[in-house]
Amino acid sequence: MHASRWLRDSVSKYYYPHADLESQRISELLASLASPTNRHGFFKAHIDFVKGTTEDECCIILDSTGCPNACRLPITKVSNHEGDINVEFRIVTVVHRATGLPLYFEIVPGNVIDSSTIETIITKMEGYGLKVTLVSGDAGYSCPRGMEYLILSGSDILMRLNPAYSLYKDLLKKHLPDLSPNSKENVIRFQNRDLIVIKIATTLGKSIVDGTPIEGYVYLCRDLNAYNNKSYHARANRKILESHTTEELQDLCEKYGIFAMVDTRDIAAEDIVAEYYVRLNVENFLRPLRISQSLHQSESRMRIRFTDMCFWGLSEGSSAH
Repeated sequence: MHASRWLRDSVSKYYYPHADLESQRISELLASLASPTNRHGFFKAHIDFVKGTTEDECCIILDSTGCPNACRLPITKVSNHEGDINVEFRIVTVVHRATGLPLYFEIVPGNVIDSSTIETIITKMEGYGLKVTLVSGDAGYSCPRGMEYLILSGSDILMRLNPAYSLYKDLLKKHLPDLSPNSKENVIRFQNRDLIVIKIATTLGKSIVDGTPIEGYVYLCRDLNAYNNKSYHARANRKILESHTTEELQDLCEKYGIFAMVDTRDIAAEDIVAEYYVRLNVENFLRPLRISQSLHQSESRMRIRFTDMCFWGLSEGSSAH
């Protein structure tokens, strides 16, 4: 059943329109093709191929997606991802930034937070012969330890800055007047959005190795289209200034269109939003792997070969390019 579902939604049905998946051993065949040995061999060959398609440096996008399910698997755990609570496992993905091609995936338990996977993923990329020079990700990856690890290992970063960190709150309180919607300066246009972007050179943290400061840039942004929501307009500045808790600050920032990004490459303020949103390329890979609706309908006694399905999903994402 699952093999037929995969073929029905796969580009492979065009290559093999007469494929016969009725054999009772078809799942064994697909599982053997996606065995750990074959998977690692595929990853190595695929990464070497992608490296050969471009002379650009190796910049990657990290992202993860949750797969809620009703299956009693060891990796199915209760997760709290940005306040969204589910029973799920998560698929961590690596996408080549320049080409949009998927490179690698890792399946982790649902209760594993994004930032804790950074060191493992980068180490595995190095094992496949890939020297990563830039890592882009959402706010879940911008923890102090993860950013420090990447910078000290020779990688630059381009990420959303998590509102939970004191650096975000301190810079916001100091520079909030510069984000006034009445300001005529620092306004950029991105797609159909008007944004105010303030670039701030700052110390991101201190090295745990020798205590030297780690320098970088934070970009405070206000989406004027979101701010023009009149139901919040009159109270925005006052409430943000008076807010002291993480929960209040994050809630208010979302309502008033305020967010921040962090990078170590000294990108121009007018370019930072477009540079960051290149990470949306990762959706091209995640789309074939969004199998949560099928998993919701699975009975707990069924043990689907999730790793095999993800392996075929990565092959699907590659062939789509």
